[in-house]
Amino acid sequence: MHVEQKTINLRYGQVGDVLWVRETLKADFDTDDRVVLSKYAADSTHVLYSTNDEYNGSVRHWTSKRKSVPSIHMPKEACRLFLKIKDIRVERLQNISEEDAIQEGIERIKKDGMLSFRSYAVNYEACVFPYVSFETLWKKINGSQSWNENPWVWVIEFERIIL
Repeated sequence: MHVEQKTINLRYGQVGDVLWVRETLKADFDTDDRVVLSKYAADSTHVLYSTNDEYNGSVRHWTSKRKSVPSIHMPKEACRLFLKIKDIRVERLQNISEEDAIQEGIERIKKDGMLSFRSYAVNYEACVFPYVSFETLWKKINGSQSWNENPWVWVIEFERIIL
């Protein structure tokens, strides 16, 4: 049996595309009185020059008049996380696997000596199964009725790459 495959142009990208992740940047006023350096807001790591061989390994100077710059305005050369699209598919929300639930942000924790799962994005009580924890997170973000509607969702798998 021959199954015809169609190529669909997606606004999310195509398999093989490399995406760069934007992050909020902020000024590091604690380094030197003469120079203000740049750091990532998420973990306060200094932003290095990465595309200019002359400055590679040096910390970027802060050039904004603001104390922080939202991720939408982060320059590409400050990017430290690149993702390559491995797979794109469509599936029903409730068909999510236990492993996929964990990849969506459900973490493993030890509670009372037992393995449990919870969302680190939103503070929830621990659940016995990652699927249940993901369901709780989904309902919190999208409304309780949205889970029962079981919508079709895009599943986009990435791998982290180094450029």
